[in-house]
Amino acid sequence: YLVRMGTNTVGCQFHDCNFAEAQGVGTSESFMTASSLLYSGGADSLLVRNCNFYRGNQGINLVGPAQDKMAHGNKVQKCYFEHQSVNSVIIRNQINAEVDSNTCNDVYSNSSYALLFQDCSGATRVTRNTVYVTSGASCIGATNFFGSATGYAIVANNMFVFVDDGQSNMLTSPLNIITAN
Repeated sequence: YLVRMGTNTVGCQFHDCNFAEAQGVGTSESFMTASSLLYSGGADSLLVRNCNFYRGNQGINLVGPAQDKMAHGNKVQKCYFEHQSVNSVIIRNQINAEVDSNTCNDVYSNSSYALLFQDCSGATRVTRNTVYVTSGASCIGATNFFGSATGYAIVANNMFVFVDDGQSNMLTSPLNIITAN
C-alpha cells in the first residue's frame, strides 16, 4: 500500500494528491505492484477529492471491517484513475458511500471491474463517473448493492465505454458494461 488507514479513523480528507506507483520500464529493476494505492480497512467519513491515481492493482480500496460492522459515509469525488491492473475503485462493506464525478481510464485486467461494489447499503451513490476500458474488464460490478425505503441506492448519469481490443476472455457485449449478481 502507498497509504493504509485502519479502523477507528474518522473524518480524514485527501485533496489534490497524486498517488503513483513506480514503473520500471526500460530498466533492469523489477518492482512489486502496490496492492492498493489508498487502502482503508474501516475508516468512516473519509473524503478523497481531486486526486490522481496511477498504476497499482487497485487505485482506492475502501473496505468496512465486516458485513455486520460496515463503514459509513466514505466519498470518492472528482478523482482520476489510470492503468490499474485490477480495479480503479473497490467499495466493500459500506453504508451511504459516494463515488461521484470520477474518471477511470483503462483497467488492464480482462477479468475484473473498473468500479466494484460489494455489500453496499443505504443511500449509496454512483453518479457522474466516466469509465473507459479496452482490455476486457467490465466497467462496473455490483453484488449485494441495495438501498432502503428511506435511503435509495442510486447509479445515475454515468458514462461507460467498453472497446474490445481483441484480447478479451469475457463477453464483448453490453453485458461487460454492468454486471450485477
